[in-house]
Amino acid sequence: MAFARIVFLMYHELELPGRKLVQSEPGYVRYILQVDTFHKQMQSLKNSGVRGLSVSEALLYPSEPSVCITFDDGCETDLLTAAPILRELGFRATFYLTAGFLGTTGYLTSDQVRQMDALGFEIGCHSMTHPYLSDLSDTELSREIVDAKLHIEQILGRPIGHFSCPGGRYDQRTLETARRAGFRTVATAGFAPIPPVPTLMNWAA
Repeated sequence: MAFARIVFLMYHELELPGRKLVQSEPGYVRYILQVDTFHKQMQSLKNSGVRGLSVSEALLYPSEPSVCITFDDGCETDLLTAAPILRELGFRATFYLTAGFLGTTGYLTSDQVRQMDALGFEIGCHSMTHPYLSDLSDTELSREIVDAKLHIEQILGRPIGHFSCPGGRYDQRTLETARRAGFRTVATAGFAPIPPVPTLMNWAA
């Protein structure tokens, strides 16, 4: 069976005029996009007849021209700016949340996560505290993957199925832990299919 190739667009916090970013380090800021630029990118996709999908929708390999839209970290701008733009254009997306950041300044609160879910956006996990997973002990790795998943699931009241590796870094232990935790996919910065947990490629937008 021939499958359609779908590009995964990876976004982070969107910059709003007069609003302070949650972090100022160069390694973080390089991923930041101004909200007007994001809107223009999404509108361009819409005008070209391209659909915006969540990870679960992308795994169905639709025949129509499509991209999968993802956001890492769980910044408040996910709800304030990204969600309205995506809904305006009829696009779906997956938002990977850093569980331990929720409720802190600049990040989504539990109530806002539930709002995102009610709007029809897919919620995923981006670890507990955003470390490089391949550097961790087995105990630390379990906290970052298993405990983070449970934390988000408690907020939503139902299971989640997709995990994104901070910095795109992972090892075989990461994949095995994610599989045992019940994740369907692990998203990284590279491509390497490792059944039964498909590993997805993300391109920074």
